[in-house]
Amino acid sequence: MNKDKFNPYDVLNIDKNASQAEIEKAYKKLALKHHPDKNKDDDNSTKKFQELGKAKEILLNPESRKLYDNHCIIDESDYHQMQEKMFKEMIFKEKLKEVIKIKITMEEALNGFTKEIKIKRKTINSFISEDLDIKIEVNSQTPLNKPIIFQSMGKKYEDMTGDLYIILDVMSNKTFKLNHTNFNLITRQKISIGQSLCGFIMNIPLKMDQSIVIKQDDIIKPDSIYEIKEKGLLIMNDHDELIYSNIEVLFDIQYDSLKSKDTIHKLKKVFNHKDIDISDNELKNLCKLDIKIEPSSDEFEQYDKFENMFSNNINNLEDHLEDHLEDHFRNSPFGMSNGQQECHMQ
Repeated sequence: MNKDKFNPYDVLNIDKNASQAEIEKAYKKLALKHHPDKNKDDDNSTKKFQELGKAKEILLNPESRKLYDNHCIIDESDYHQMQEKMFKEMIFKEKLKEVIKIKITMEEALNGFTKEIKIKRKTINSFISEDLDIKIEVNSQTPLNKPIIFQSMGKKYEDMTGDLYIILDVMSNKTFKLNHTNFNLITRQKISIGQSLCGFIMNIPLKMDQSIVIKQDDIIKPDSIYEIKEKGLLIMNDHDELIYSNIEVLFDIQYDSLKSKDTIHKLKKVFNHKDIDISDNELKNLCKLDIKIEPSSDEFEQYDKFENMFSNNINNLEDHLEDHLEDHFRNSPFGMSNGQQECHMQ
């Protein structure tokens, strides 16, 4: 009996969903027809009769029938061999896994891409390698925080082959860099002091045919982080759901305009700021300490004193800032164009 081709359903000429009564009926009918006593001149009758008995035995036993339906196995020895093979493959599968990291641009991550790469597949315990052409496609259904898996394209060992894992390494561009912890996009935007206090509209390019327009009416505190929800990269969360990451916006408030003495004088008026009253002798004593005060190199330093000054004088600021600082601090807002989205930051 050729076990590779033996199909008990075909032998009994019945459907795969046949009941036990139908199996019994089919067996009796065919066994009577192919019984060796009735076919003494047919050399194949004995073989056929044995196949009918084997088919009946497999299908009338629920366990053996399930074994055949799930694995096409007709006896326990085959089943044990299959288990051994599966265990062996499970042990070697991880060792045969090939992991390759490829760099992609931020534009490719945002807009999607298709590219072909060449890799060399290794064979364990051999100097032989095989050249493979791999086509990588990233589209609207490809989470960028998960590897792209190519089955049976990894390393080889005897008759087993591992899987190939492609990890996408997203590079920064002029606008965004990647937060590798949560796959949020980080952008640092320059704004004037006037914009930080009076509000603004800003256009941030995102995808090839889309940009984001953010509108902010509240005061921007120095080095605060704002989020634009679900406008970043396509990722998969812990519940295996496809979602978009957030965009983290850090505002870099430009203080260059404060270099003007005239501007500083106007600010003092707005905030009712009084000059420090100190005698010449006290000043000399301070100078003898020879201490230099320099700005920190840490780009995320909090400007606590500046922030406290603003919060204590905010009412005066709202009444007087527009008249005194309009020429120095206000910038013209950007216009909205096709494909732009207005977002309010949180």
